[in-house]
Amino acid sequence: MWKTLVLAILLVMVVLFVGTSRSDAGDPDQLTTDLSFPLPPVEQTNSPSPPPNAPRPHELFTPYDVGPPEGVWHYEDLTLAEKETADLGRDVSGWKASQDLLVQSMKEQARQAAAARAQHQIGLGDLGDTGVVP
Repeated sequence: MWKTLVLAILLVMVVLFVGTSRSDAGDPDQLTTDLSFPLPPVEQTNSPSPPPNAPRPHELFTPYDVGPPEGVWHYEDLTLAEKETADLGRDVSGWKASQDLLVQSMKEQARQAAAARAQHQIGLGDLGDTGVVP
């Protein structure tokens, strides 16, 4: 009981101390807002272009290149135990609907991320504050 009372009093004292010592600006009547000095120019910085022989980024929702045909494993080349393990994942009849939903969700998230990035680049905090409906 006493510990709780002492901790509560200590907490109130800390809150009062922090609440009264936040401002270090001084007298507001003596503050000046003289902005006669020139502001540095804002430079547009373009990201450097990649070198001409740089690999291109992978296109979304497309399969990766697996390399030359000699390096690809074929089902016929597997052992019997490996074929049994591979057959466990062969029933893909129920996968199409969930994968289509995932693709739609990812495209929507990519659209929202692009809109948020553009919104951030032009300096808008929240489109709801500006009266714009996304």
